[in-house]
Order: sequence, then structure tokens, then C-alpha cells
Amino acid sequence: MTVAGGHRRGNATNQLNEPRSLFVDENQTMFIADSRNHRIVRWKLNDTNGEVVLGGLGQGNRLDQLSWPSDMLIDKETNSLIICDRGNRRVLRWSLSGNATTVKILLRKIFCFGIALDDQRYLYISDSAKHEVSRYKIGKQKVNVVAGGNGEGSATNQLNWPTYIFVDREQSVYVSDFRNHRVMKWKKDAKQGIVAAGGQGKGIAMTQLSNPRELFVDRLGTIFVAADGSHRVMRWPEEATQGTVIVGTSRRGRKTNQLACPWAFSFDQHGNIYVLDHNNYRVQRFSLSDGSSSFTTKENWIYPGNDMGKATIQTTYAKCRAECFKDERCKVFSWNQETRSCSLKSTIGNGGEYDPNAQSGYREEDDSELVMKENWVYPGNDLGEATNQSTYAACRIQCFKEEQCKAFSWNNKTYICSLKSSIGNGGRPDPNFQSGFREEDDSEFVMKENWMYPGNDLGKATTQTTYEKCRAECSEDEQCKAFSWNRKTRICSLKSTIGSGGEYDPNAQSGYREEDDSEFVMKENWMYPGNDLGKATTQTTYEKCRAECSEDEQCKAFSWNRKTRICSLKSTIGSGGEYDPNAQSGYREEDDSELVMKGNWIYPGNDLGEATNQSTHAACRIQCFKEEQCKAFSWNRKTRICSLKSSIDSAGEYDPNADSGQRGGKRE
Repeated sequence: MTVAGGHRRGNATNQLNEPRSLFVDENQTMFIADSRNHRIVRWKLNDTNGEVVLGGLGQGNRLDQLSWPSDMLIDKETNSLIICDRGNRRVLRWSLSGNATTVKILLRKIFCFGIALDDQRYLYISDSAKHEVSRYKIGKQKVNVVAGGNGEGSATNQLNWPTYIFVDREQSVYVSDFRNHRVMKWKKDAKQGIVAAGGQGKGIAMTQLSNPRELFVDRLGTIFVAADGSHRVMRWPEEATQGTVIVGTSRRGRKTNQLACPWAFSFDQHGNIYVLDHNNYRVQRFSLSDGSSSFTTKENWIYPGNDMGKATIQTTYAKCRAECFKDERCKVFSWNQETRSCSLKSTIGNGGEYDPNAQSGYREEDDSELVMKENWVYPGNDLGEATNQSTYAACRIQCFKEEQCKAFSWNNKTYICSLKSSIGNGGRPDPNFQSGFREEDDSEFVMKENWMYPGNDLGKATTQTTYEKCRAECSEDEQCKAFSWNRKTRICSLKSTIGSGGEYDPNAQSGYREEDDSEFVMKENWMYPGNDLGKATTQTTYEKCRAECSEDEQCKAFSWNRKTRICSLKSTIGSGGEYDPNAQSGYREEDDSELVMKGNWIYPGNDLGEATNQSTHAACRIQCFKEEQCKAFSWNRKTRICSLKSSIDSAGEYDPNADSGQRGGKRE
């Protein structure tokens, strides 16, 4: 049953909007992080409306405001809520007996996603951007990385976008490793984790997880985890190779037994589970004690009787499901993964027995897509000739543009994109393939050139000097789906969706967030290995190395060493690497004209403070060197005016008396 929200998205007190975190106290009162409304809501049992206890005053960074809160917990010792205020990159404490004036900032400058508190009052925080979990002693400055921290990846000592966390009595840390579709367990002081659930790729099989979110571990070591991508909550016993579904149907929906991207859940003292149904904007309560959570079909359960004709042999669950779809009388099917026997049924009926090899499901109104496998090549049914597309998202766009396209396959090695009228049967595994369906509305992915998209902005616009930097901003904000950047004003607007409307603007550049924009988020003092273009060269400054990259069309990024002066140009950043205090890395800007300065050219704007009089070009250059923000300077031989600049820009005009230069560069 629905116990909070359920009145579509909105900011009224009986509505929620993309809630992310949930906690139920001993009185069955719910605390909900209503993320898109930037507020915390307290919702008492049987009430039709919630009460805003913090935030709800618009997105902002005042102490009485929040920005996309993603997780929270109740600290009983201090009778307070500890909140991950993700959009403001801070962690807050709010007294349950107080008001906004009792808010305290515990931590700043951390891209927190999930939080947990152990028995010794250590606070654990997952940093999804750094792919690590850190431990803090409240009130102390010392920080320890306890999981991940070795860059983005899928090795057992790495994480890829960690979200929610749980800490047990032995201080073992369980992490929802979102993009690796697994739960990792890191024992205290361990250098690497172990896969505790999932880890078999993204999917709906009982051995798989799909984008795990909230998790809880009981005293027996059983893991409960919300699988956002497969719309269900699973139970995974300790050391088990597969789990069971306790809530949800593995199919997105709005029915009472269905979920749409569950993010979080909480248990009460009466055997109930409360599930935060993220994209249905509601909280659903299910009783686990009476078995009602299964609703339609139980996992690993053989249903007797009501068979329609003789059972057939089908090699996969999807093929059995397809058989049911072909027969209008079929309402339910059962498939045995050991015998491959597929039974179609007019109804489920009662009774039955547990069978670990059984998989049952019901007929969907449209099962034509049949569930696609990760890393699988689907043969045949191609529409026209395959094309080259640089990203999975670009291939998806091609499918959306073709009305007959129902699915697509993209190879991340060859970049081949194949559009298909249907998936069909058969195929083979291939680690380089990514397949997907055409969405009902992929309009957000088809962007016009030189078009300014209005509205749907996430927070205030910022100034970014390049298109790539605006794109990087979008990549760092999980809510961002698209962005618009203006070449002239440098204004960068992040957007939750593109929307419709807008107008032509020759200075506008818009783009969408890629599935993996990690190449645009570079670490400080990090040496990136591999992907080199030709031999490294020696360049005396970082700016000269950057200029080398700008002159090579294949160069996307570069690494420069302050000590050795070695400059390496790269086709992409890639993953891995190691910390190096002498390393400086950067990516090729779309417009690196600022690095190639013209002689006798006056560069306007971007001035740092007021201009000064300097007797020589060298003296002006020294002034630039003394100012850390100075990247370039302009000096006039006639007037002796020296202007320091934060960047060059591409405009300006010829002046025979002008003498401009870069910080650290040579005079032309």
C-alpha cells in the first residue's frame, strides 16, 4: 500500500519529487529525503500529508536550504539527522528537536552520496566522483579511505560510482558498486573487497543486480539491496551465488506490486518493508511476514496445473516469455533453467513448491523487446547498413531517428552501430557489445546545432571557458542530462532534460551527458598511462604541452611532468594511473587559440585588476608571473600599459605597439 506520496510529482505536502533516501523510526514515522524538492519531510503513520522539517525553500546553500539531498541517518545519541547534502557537497547535522538554526556543517567539499555511522561513532561517506568510501571521526580532521580509492574500475580493489553503504559490527563496509552492478564487502583494514552480491553484469537473472542502491545487512550476513535498474528489492544470503526477489516484479510499473527505480528502503518493527519508489514519487509498504510481497509470481517457485497444452523446450527464460506473448490465452509461464521446460498457464493458481531452478513470470502487454542481455551480439533484423557512431548514446540517437528501429547494438571497440527492427533469437556473448531498446521518448537525446534550450536548469548557470569544461560540469552532477554553453558569454547551463522550444543562436553549443564522461573529469597530480600519440616530447611549460595537444587533431588529453618536462599527448585519458606530485594533466580545449598568441595584437577583456605602468615587456611579464591567476598579459610599447589576464580569448585587433605574451612562455 502507498503510505506517502503517490500523487504524481510535485512540491505540495502530499507529494514527493524524486525522493532518494528513507528512514523509518520506532514509531513508524518516516523521514524522506525529497531530493528534487530539496527538502527533508517527516511523514507520520496514516497521515495523508508530510511535514517539511528542513529545506523546502528552494535549492541553495544557506543553512536552512538543501541541494539534492541523497542520504540521511538518525543519530540517536545526539537526537539528530545527519544529511548528505550532495548538491552543496557537504554533510549536515540537524537536531530533531530544533529548527534551521540548529543546523551544523560537519564536512565540506565532499561529493557525498551515501552515509553510515558505526557503533564507535565513525562516519562513513561514499564519494561517487572519487570512487571511494572514507571514514571520519566526528569532530576530527583525520580521514581514512576504507574502500576503493584506486580509481574507477571493476577490479576487487576498485569501485565505479559507489552509492549507498552499510557498516556492520565488525566495521566491515558493504558498498553498492552502482556501475559494476554488484555489492562489495570490505573487511576492516582490507586492501581489497570481495563480491558479496551480483558481479555478473547488469540484468534480471537471480545471479545479477542492475544498478544497486540502498542496502542493509542483517546479523546473519544476509544482504537486502534495492536494484534500481531491475525495479525490485532482493534478498541475498551470505556467500550465496544468487538472490531472491522480495518486492517488485523486475518490470517497471505503477501497480501496487510494481516499482519504478526503487532507490531506498527501511524496515519497521512489525515485519514491514517501506520502499522508496523513486520514479513513481511514492513510498510503498509491504508485509514480509505473510508472504504478500510476492503478489503475482514467487521467484524459484513451480506453479502446478492450469497448463495450456504440452510443455515445450525453450533454451532461455526470454524465449519462454516470448512463447507466452505469442499466445493470447497465456497469462503466466514457468521455465526451468535446468530442464529448459517451458509451461504456459491460463492463470497461476494456488499451491506449488520451491524449486531453485524455476523462473516464473507473467505476460506483459507488450513483450516484443524480450529483455536484452548485456554484452551480447544480436544477429539479423538489421535496418540498412551499419554506421560508425562514436558513443553508445549516439547510436541510440540513430535508432530514435528511425521509426522502424526497435533496438540497436553498438560495439565499443569498432564503434559499429546496427539498428534493428526486432531483437530476434540466438546470438553470442561479446564483451565489446552494448545493446539497447528504442525508448518511447528519446527526444532529449536529439539536439539541434546552434540552438539555445530554455528552462529545466539545475541551479544557477556558471561561467566556463570552454564547451568541454561545461560538459565536465554536467558529468559531475548526476541530475544533469544535458547542457547548453554560449561561446560568446561563456555561460554554462546544466539541465535535467532538454525539453522543447528554444531559439536559434549562432553562439550556442548544446550537448547531452554521456554514459561515461570520465575522460572529462581529470584528477590533480595524476599520471595517466597509455593511449599515447607518437613519442613524448620535452616542453618547458604546461601551456606549451597543451599547445602541442591543440595542434594535433587526434589529441584529446595530455600529461606533463614539472620535473622532467616530458609531454605526452593522448587519444583518450583511459582509466588507472597513479599519483605523481609533479604531474599535470589536461584535456584539449575546443578552442585553444589562447595558447597561440599573435604578435602586435591587443587582447581585450579578462583583465585581472587594474592595468599598471611597466617600463618593459619583461617587467610586465614578471607582474604576470607574480599573480597566480594570470595566464597571459598585454603590454603597449607606446603607453607602457601592462594588463594581466585570466585568459586570452579569441577576439581583439591589430596594434603595432602591442606586445602580448603567456605566463611562462617565450616572447614571439
